[in-house]
Amino acid sequence: MSNFIVFDIDGVLIQTNGSFVESTIKTFEFVRNLFGKSAKCNIEHISFLKSLGGFNNDWDLTYALLAVSWDYPTFDEAEFLEILKSYFKKNNKPPKIEIAYEFVKRIFQEYYLGEKLFFEIYLEKPKYIFFNGFIYQEKPLINFCNYSVDREKIGIYSGRCFKEAEVALRAVNLIVLNEFYFTDDSGFKKPDPTPLEKMFVINNCSQMTYVGDTLDDLELVVRAREKGLPVQFAGVKTGTYSNQLVNKIEGLSFAKMYENVSDYLDKVL
Repeated sequence: MSNFIVFDIDGVLIQTNGSFVESTIKTFEFVRNLFGKSAKCNIEHISFLKSLGGFNNDWDLTYALLAVSWDYPTFDEAEFLEILKSYFKKNNKPPKIEIAYEFVKRIFQEYYLGEKLFFEIYLEKPKYIFFNGFIYQEKPLINFCNYSVDREKIGIYSGRCFKEAEVALRAVNLIVLNEFYFTDDSGFKKPDPTPLEKMFVINNCSQMTYVGDTLDDLELVVRAREKGLPVQFAGVKTGTYSNQLVNKIEGLSFAKMYENVSDYLDKVL
């Protein structure tokens, strides 16, 4: 067993199928409609961007969907998939548009967090969306009270902000030490392996496992190993996009798929 385990949150510890996807779709439609541009997006468009890598953060992904579609007044869902494929066949990054990233992020957060939690995190009321929040549709995928895991041997590296991560970790009965806790507002984004390096040094560990569910999670481990860190990858099949991992890890000696986090812990503890 690795003497230090780092977990992603979304799709790993928390089931997010009905939260981030819905927040992305609703934000996309709201912003386009606000500017008189109709059209919808769906899970197929989101999955396509996830398959490219580099869109682990759902704010970035939502903004990319809007940016690539911005010059098209309207389209059907099949046409939009072809628009995305055509654009990213020639480009690595979405184009710059008149809509500010922070505005898109705010709409997303108002949908995702809901009125109460948005106020708790940002200390102001929502301006555009008055809604309970998709975050409350999320369900825990594990209860750490059922496992004799040393909390000081566990880390978190997630695209959530700190307070959102705390909500999720309380739901699975896991609150870890701050120095082992890296989120979007810590200044690092996956697949940057720096947080793994920091946790490796702080914990003085000899080996580490990162438990994730996306291609960016796998890329994170690949980059960490390129820096000489003995990090293993444990992929779980509970994430919305985890099916994209199955073929990617074939032949990789440092990577293995598990049904879920409980399956992983049952086999390594």
